[in-house]
Amino acid sequence: MAFLRRRVVTAALTSNALRPLPGFHPGGLSFIPGWLAGELAPHLLVFTAADTAYSLARRRASGPGLAVAAATAGGLAYLIRQGLRTGRILEDALGSGLGEVAELDPPELAIPWRTLINPFDHRDARVRVDRDVVFTEAGRRGMLDIYRPAGRDVSAAPVLLQVHGGGWVLGRKDQQGVPLMQHMAAKGWVVVAINYRLAPRNAFPAQIIDVKKAIAWIRNHIAEYGGDPDYVRRIEDEIRSRKLEDDCRIVKIVPYEQMPALYRTADVAVSVPFSDATPMSLLEAMATGLVPVCSDLPSLREWITDDVNGFLVPADDPDAIATQVLRALDGSPHIAAFAARNRLKVEERASQRAHMSRMAAAYDSLMTRSRGMETRG
Repeated sequence: MAFLRRRVVTAALTSNALRPLPGFHPGGLSFIPGWLAGELAPHLLVFTAADTAYSLARRRASGPGLAVAAATAGGLAYLIRQGLRTGRILEDALGSGLGEVAELDPPELAIPWRTLINPFDHRDARVRVDRDVVFTEAGRRGMLDIYRPAGRDVSAAPVLLQVHGGGWVLGRKDQQGVPLMQHMAAKGWVVVAINYRLAPRNAFPAQIIDVKKAIAWIRNHIAEYGGDPDYVRRIEDEIRSRKLEDDCRIVKIVPYEQMPALYRTADVAVSVPFSDATPMSLLEAMATGLVPVCSDLPSLREWITDDVNGFLVPADDPDAIATQVLRALDGSPHIAAFAARNRLKVEERASQRAHMSRMAAAYDSLMTRSRGMETRG
């Protein structure tokens, strides 16, 4: 029975990684085990195979246990296949979005044996990291790390800002995106990874304010680390050289309270990333009545149904993007109905006030339980 119990536990972890629990609270509980099982799928597969072989040799493997082990191995193999495919997807996204300097060479797409044996070892001899540089007065949450090439000086290097995920409520600057940051730094970029104040202890928009402070810090100090603080200025020069001053405007730091009015100066929101993510700007644009024209990606299909509340387009097809932008501007009753549908969808699924209230309630509940355990102890 011990073999069967071990296989059931591994099968449950694999199943959760393949199809996490739906819903706000169940989804939060399933995230950590699902993330670990997905990241460590090769290790779980090796453990499953070794445990099964050992139990067969000792005649301790039952029929149900073997069936569960086979199903688990199939699920883990699927997770591994998905992970291997992301290398090519990442290469395409980096090359399309950032140019040849970011493209992956074939040896870089290979997974080093050291990483397979110890996936938590993120050391890279090609990269130097300046850790815990202070950019605000928020203690540990006001620090950033700077990744740059090791063994050589750089100047006027392009700069990438990494803002870690976690829904503004958890995470650290050194927990996410490390392989990407190391790759970019090894290619000659300067990468800045920041902490920020977390909710609900720090009410929104404290997190956005910290990101803006990081951008200001980069503009003022990144040249000391070899980065180029004038990247935005060069974009403005490019706009002027093409005589597009009347048609393009770079919006810099805007107070949070003024964002709705800024969005309402437009009629269409164009968001055409190559990578799969849900831009916060898309949700803000939907909430303020703009017609979205977006990349046809899985995460954006969760919010946009083509020709129902927006338009989905291939991100690498300028003609298709232009065609749908013109459709979005035609002012027909069909297009005008998009605004009400989008506002309702955002209120139901992405209300900052509602989500923060739920997070605050969950936080208060955990604190109450913790105090109760301390009292009983």
